[in-house]
Amino acid sequence: MSFSHNYVNKILEKLPGEQLHLACPVESVRNVERSDGGNPQVILSTKSGEEITYDHVILACHSDAALDILRNGGITDEEERILSQFEWNRNEAVLHSDVKLMPKNRKAWSCWNYLSFTKPLSSNVGRILNSDGMNDLQHLPESKYGPILVTLNPPFEPDKDKIAGRWKYDHPVLDTKAVRAQNEMYKIQNTRSISYAGAYLKYGFHEDGFTSGLLAACSIDDDQNSLPSAIAFTATLSSMSIPVRGLTVRPPFDIQHADHHLQLSRKGTSNSFYERLGWLFDWVEQSGIRQMVGLVGSLFLTVIGWFLGIN
Repeated sequence: MSFSHNYVNKILEKLPGEQLHLACPVESVRNVERSDGGNPQVILSTKSGEEITYDHVILACHSDAALDILRNGGITDEEERILSQFEWNRNEAVLHSDVKLMPKNRKAWSCWNYLSFTKPLSSNVGRILNSDGMNDLQHLPESKYGPILVTLNPPFEPDKDKIAGRWKYDHPVLDTKAVRAQNEMYKIQNTRSISYAGAYLKYGFHEDGFTSGLLAACSIDDDQNSLPSAIAFTATLSSMSIPVRGLTVRPPFDIQHADHHLQLSRKGTSNSFYERLGWLFDWVEQSGIRQMVGLVGSLFLTVIGWFLGIN
């Protein structure tokens, strides 16, 4: 978990100290018109009561935090409608060495081991339960360190003497509504000198957060108040990389989303197709078919395991 702190600290080291404001919660953002008729400026208000005027603000935070900030300063109907479609849930990660939260058969151990209850529980809808084998993921020899596991939302408590730490996180629920909102983000990106960045705009990974932040920074323009680069990529999926303008910030490489290798297969396919596919998966999840398929699959694997002598 420390590796993400490493690259964050590397970035912070490059920022001028006088421009870096840490532990300074933002209360609201609101627009103020320019006397020359250009793009509006943004007044950012902090919890301490300080007000700072900027030419542009990027809300690189969770969508629910962005909603609170915007609501305190005069949110638009479109911003409210789109951003409120993203939902979040609270998850707990436990660092431990209790192998009871891994598959009973050692041969079934993998880097990511999904856990479940015999019967579905309403409290766990939309939540992932899994144990990550950090020995393999971080190249930590078990012979030297013992089993090192990180379990997300453990279904039962690990032994107390085997727990090394706990952390709580908020993760985006990337359901059908979220995908629809992602496809509509271009409608509010950069429309009033405010842009949005975050991993929730794609798959929720660190790379997605980095890409969205870089795209937001590269799309800031003094003369344009729209974000055509995002519109072109999101709506048409017409290229393998995301075009950026050269009037402000320009990286020394092409910006690509994590799924750029899927662009060729997606060309000519409308967004409505993926929406219908999403609704189909939601129906399969809610109708109980998933449990039936899981039961049949488990029986099949049990029989195969019996024949192979690994049960």
